[in-house]
Amino acid sequence: AADLLLQRAETALEAGDDATAERAYFHLRLLEPDYAEAWVASAELAARRADWDFALEALNTAVSLDADRFDAWALLGRALETAEAREAALEAYEEALARHPFHPAARAAASRLQRELAGRAL
Repeated sequence: AADLLLQRAETALEAGDDATAERAYFHLRLLEPDYAEAWVASAELAARRADWDFALEALNTAVSLDADRFDAWALLGRALETAEAREAALEAYEEALARHPFHPAARAAASRLQRELAGRAL
Protein backbone atom coordinates (compact mmCIF):
# COMPACT_ATOMS: atom_id res chain seq x y z
CA ALA A 1 0.00 0.00 0.00
CA ALA A 2 2.84 2.41 0.82
CA ASP A 3 4.46 1.90 -2.59
CA LEU A 4 1.12 2.51 -4.29
CA LEU A 5 0.57 5.76 -2.40
CA LEU A 6 4.09 6.95 -3.17
CA GLN A 7 3.60 6.11 -6.85
CA ARG A 8 0.21 7.85 -6.89
CA ALA A 9 1.77 10.98 -5.38
CA GLU A 10 4.64 10.98 -7.90
CA THR A 11 2.19 10.54 -10.81
CA ALA A 12 0.07 13.40 -9.47
CA LEU A 13 3.12 15.65 -9.17
CA GLU A 14 4.15 14.88 -12.75
CA ALA A 15 0.64 15.88 -13.83
CA GLY A 16 0.83 19.10 -11.81
CA ASP A 17 -1.83 17.92 -9.35
CA ASP A 18 -0.31 19.00 -6.04
CA ALA A 19 -3.57 18.49 -4.13
CA THR A 20 -3.75 14.79 -5.01
CA ALA A 21 -0.06 14.37 -4.21
CA GLU A 22 -0.55 16.06 -0.85
CA ARG A 23 -3.46 13.73 0.00
CA ALA A 24 -1.43 10.67 -1.01
CA TYR A 25 1.51 11.80 1.14
CA PHE A 26 -0.84 12.48 4.05
CA HIS A 27 -2.26 8.96 3.87
CA LEU A 28 1.23 7.53 3.42
CA ARG A 29 2.41 9.26 6.62
CA LEU A 30 -0.63 7.87 8.47
CA LEU A 31 -0.04 4.36 7.12
CA GLU A 32 3.75 4.37 7.60
CA PRO A 33 4.66 7.05 10.17
CA ASP A 34 8.23 5.74 10.44
CA TYR A 35 8.88 5.89 6.68
CA ALA A 36 11.36 8.75 6.24
CA GLU A 37 10.75 8.91 2.48
CA ALA A 38 7.13 9.91 3.11
CA TRP A 39 8.25 12.78 5.33
CA VAL A 40 10.93 13.96 2.89
CA ALA A 41 8.54 13.85 -0.06
CA SER A 42 5.91 15.72 1.96
CA ALA A 43 8.48 18.34 2.93
CA GLU A 44 9.58 18.79 -0.69
CA LEU A 45 5.99 19.45 -1.72
CA ALA A 46 5.49 21.81 1.24
CA ALA A 47 8.66 23.70 0.27
CA ARG A 48 7.41 24.05 -3.30
CA ARG A 49 4.27 25.61 -1.87
CA ALA A 50 6.28 27.80 0.54
CA ASP A 51 4.69 26.05 3.54
CA TRP A 52 7.91 26.30 5.52
CA ASP A 53 6.34 25.52 8.91
CA PHE A 54 5.20 22.10 7.76
CA ALA A 55 8.41 21.56 5.77
CA LEU A 56 10.47 22.14 8.94
CA GLU A 57 8.29 19.76 10.95
CA ALA A 58 8.41 17.06 8.27
CA LEU A 59 12.17 17.38 7.76
CA ASN A 60 12.89 17.21 11.47
CA THR A 61 10.81 14.04 11.58
CA ALA A 62 12.61 12.63 8.53
CA VAL A 63 16.11 13.17 9.92
CA SER A 64 15.09 11.77 13.29
CA LEU A 65 13.89 8.63 11.50
CA ASP A 66 16.85 8.36 9.12
CA ALA A 67 19.82 10.59 9.93
CA ASP A 68 21.60 9.52 6.72
CA ARG A 69 19.11 11.30 4.45
CA PHE A 70 21.43 13.96 3.00
CA ASP A 71 18.57 15.29 0.87
CA ALA A 72 16.51 15.89 4.01
CA TRP A 73 19.42 17.69 5.70
CA ALA A 74 19.96 19.90 2.63
CA LEU A 75 16.28 20.82 2.38
CA LEU A 76 16.20 21.40 6.15
CA GLY A 77 19.07 23.86 5.65
CA ARG A 78 17.06 25.67 2.99
CA ALA A 79 13.97 25.77 5.21
CA LEU A 80 15.96 27.09 8.17
CA GLU A 81 17.60 29.67 5.97
CA THR A 82 14.16 30.82 4.82
CA ALA A 83 13.22 31.14 8.49
CA GLU A 84 16.37 33.29 8.91
CA ALA A 85 17.93 30.76 11.27
CA ARG A 86 21.30 31.00 9.54
CA GLU A 87 23.43 29.21 12.14
CA ALA A 88 21.01 26.28 12.28
CA ALA A 89 20.83 26.27 8.48
CA LEU A 90 24.60 26.05 8.26
CA GLU A 91 24.57 23.11 10.67
CA ALA A 92 21.97 21.33 8.54
CA TYR A 93 23.98 21.93 5.36
CA GLU A 94 27.08 20.59 7.12
CA GLU A 95 25.12 17.47 8.10
CA ALA A 96 24.14 17.03 4.44
CA LEU A 97 27.78 17.43 3.37
CA ALA A 98 28.96 14.95 5.99
CA ARG A 99 26.80 12.38 4.23
CA HIS A 100 27.25 13.56 0.63
CA PRO A 101 30.38 15.74 0.40
CA PHE A 102 29.72 16.79 -3.19
CA HIS A 103 26.07 17.83 -2.86
CA PRO A 104 26.20 20.99 -5.00
CA ALA A 105 23.38 22.96 -3.40
CA ALA A 106 24.47 22.18 0.15
CA ARG A 107 28.11 22.97 -0.67
CA ALA A 108 27.24 26.34 -2.21
CA ALA A 109 24.83 27.29 0.57
CA ALA A 110 27.24 26.26 3.34
CA SER A 111 30.06 28.29 1.76
CA ARG A 112 27.80 31.32 1.38
CA LEU A 113 26.53 31.08 4.96
CA GLN A 114 30.05 30.61 6.34
CA ARG A 115 31.07 33.85 4.62
CA GLU A 116 27.97 35.70 5.80
CA LEU A 117 28.31 34.51 9.39
CA ALA A 118 32.04 35.24 9.46
CA GLY A 119 31.36 38.75 8.17
CA ARG A 120 28.73 39.29 10.84
CA ALA A 121 31.13 38.16 13.56
CA LEU A 122 33.65 40.83 12.61
